[in-house]
Amino acid sequence: MQAGTHGLIGIGLGKFLFPDDAETQRGLLLGSLAPDLDVIPAALLIAPLFGFQAAIASHRTWSHTIFILPALHGLFALPRLRRIDPGLRRGFLIGVACHIICDVLWIVPIALFWPLSEALGWQRVSVWWGTEIPLWLTRLLAAGEYLAWGLYLGTLHRMAILQGRGWRMLEVYQYLLFFIFALAGVLLNLDHGLFDMVAYAPASLFIFPSLCYVAYVLLEGEEERCRLQAQTSS
Repeated sequence: MQAGTHGLIGIGLGKFLFPDDAETQRGLLLGSLAPDLDVIPAALLIAPLFGFQAAIASHRTWSHTIFILPALHGLFALPRLRRIDPGLRRGFLIGVACHIICDVLWIVPIALFWPLSEALGWQRVSVWWGTEIPLWLTRLLAAGEYLAWGLYLGTLHRMAILQGRGWRMLEVYQYLLFFIFALAGVLLNLDHGLFDMVAYAPASLFIFPSLCYVAYVLLEGEEERCRLQAQTSS
């Protein structure tokens, strides 16, 4: 599933399930995006050392396995990390679980039982397993990543306006996203390597980590806005 869609689900689910708990909302959003951060080491380390196909194969493995949840739970039990707000920790775990479930429902399979699946030769998991997905559809969905980011960006932009933040950066992101989508669309039926570079590299190295940070800052401001609103009404 597109990372922008995961972000939208994280925001919506947080506001629906925890309307009065800003920390859990923030954790849920970050958790819903976090598993896809595996594209960063894939782009920076695996691709230069082992090639682009190896980098693609490493995506949706160690960060998308069901074993990541008990591992994170144990990590949060460490003394230093126990200082993190309990709502933030709880929301993060819920967000990661939600991300994994959504990806199982997506057409691109994930290594749900990694590393056991790698050791035992098990197939990756998707409800669409066994269905032949044409290359053009896979590429179209990769290009559509930037449409999903655009919708996600629009949600962040509305949050910024409500908080009185005049972030020109968000408008720049929006134009950049639609430009990359248009460029990827032009390359849809052209050179495979060039399409992959256009469709994946910007999200991995620039857009994805930047918008994770923007979302965190905006949710922090959302908490302050709600607190001031409550004080005014009382």
